[in-house]
Amino acid sequence: MASHTGVDGVLKYDSNAVAELSSWTLDINQEPVESTALGQSARSYKPGITNWTGSAECFWDESDTAQSQIDTDMATVTTKTLELYPEGTTSGDTYFSGTVIIESISRNAAVNGMITASFTFRGTGGLTKTTV
Repeated sequence: MASHTGVDGVLKYDSNAVAELSSWTLDINQEPVESTALGQSARSYKPGITNWTGSAECFWDESDTAQSQIDTDMATVTTKTLELYPEGTTSGDTYFSGTVIIESISRNAAVNGMITASFTFRGTGGLTKTTV
């Protein structure tokens, strides 16, 4: 079994890699549907609808195409393709992709640190897992 470090991680928004990326998170959830019938002594469930959300943080770079596009799409409520590469973009590497809506953007500046930008996203439709 192979394990990986995050150093090779990549996030692409509308086919453009987010520059200065420091982290990203992908959460995949399923909402179970209760199927307990009257007279049963234990609850039972069936698989329900899935959804996926996530976030990313980077060092703010106003000249980065992807970061600028995220700003624009947040203001215009536009959907775009997002690709998350946990282990890089080498042939054979696994990645996740789907269409997202940008939900929030945040920037943080401190006297003794880098200016960071973070954003959250919500998938609209299915999430695909495939290889490069």
